[in-house]
Amino acid sequence: MNIVLLIIMPAIPNEFCILDNLVRANSVAFILMLIYFGFCFLLFYEIKNFAVNLYQMFNVYNIYKGIELVKKNIGEQEEKEEEG
Repeated sequence: MNIVLLIIMPAIPNEFCILDNLVRANSVAFILMLIYFGFCFLLFYEIKNFAVNLYQMFNVYNIYKGIELVKKNIGEQEEKEEEG
């Protein structure tokens, strides 16, 4: 979105105005900017949640593999004790 704005903005003249009333134009711009910044905030929030969830899944996977390794070692030790 920012790249599109960077490409389009130089083509628009400085005196361009959709609405004749400057207060209304600024109000509309403010509302649209709030929507845009709200969208950006939600996007960053979702990216943060994704990173946190990915980290938690990594930890769960490591714990799972650790438990499997401990069970395997306990099984091998029991087999050695039965033989010896």
